[in-house]
Amino acid sequence: PEMEASLAAFVARAGVRVRYGCRWEGTARTEAGFVLRTCDGEYHCRVPVFAVGMAEPWKPALPGIEHVPHYAEALPSQAYAGKRLLIIGKRTSAFEIADALLPVCREILLISPRPVLLSIHSHSTAGVRARYLLPYEDHILGGGVFMLDGATSLIEPTARGFRVTASGTTRPGNFVFDVDAVIAATGWTSPLGDLRSLGLATFAQDRLPALTPFWESTTVPGLFFAGAASQGAVGLRKHGVPS
Repeated sequence: PEMEASLAAFVARAGVRVRYGCRWEGTARTEAGFVLRTCDGEYHCRVPVFAVGMAEPWKPALPGIEHVPHYAEALPSQAYAGKRLLIIGKRTSAFEIADALLPVCREILLISPRPVLLSIHSHSTAGVRARYLLPYEDHILGGGVFMLDGATSLIEPTARGFRVTASGTTRPGNFVFDVDAVIAATGWTSPLGDLRSLGLATFAQDRLPALTPFWESTTVPGLFFAGAASQGAVGLRKHGVPS
């Protein structure tokens, strides 16, 4: 309630005009700037600012990954009770899932190409925070959590669950795991709509717009971003602090 009241007060005091229930559907360049096509008609402006966040679940292009849920679509914890679970990813979201499911899963395996990055080692918020380190401790002490530095190459549904094939990165070799369930903790992407058709450059596997230090598209002058999408201004990212 306090957050809602603060937002309402800001809108009132700043004179912000808000159009609710208005969906952005398309974008075009004009001589004077841009036109945004919406379900509520067209809006013309000199400068649009897209505060669209990183709001869409993202999965990498892996054979068979369409068969497993993104972690935003994971089932309630009791659905994994007594199961052997494989989590694709070893960043914060993967550890959040592992930490939540430790009390119910029989075994948890985390796989990603790079070793675990811990915030206490990187001295930044980019790594896994201390409050999620119980699965890491369980792995180090030989508990029921295992971690592999490996690149997943194939996910196959089986009668029991899934068979996941991965190639090791820090430990060479091919690995095959038969598990009951798989969750893709593979992050998020910015919903950029048709902005790429205007020439918008992206990076991070096409998940973020490439931005100048002033949060303007590097390839489409006049196109600005705010909020989580401003991570695209990588020149301002110091010691893990977002731009």
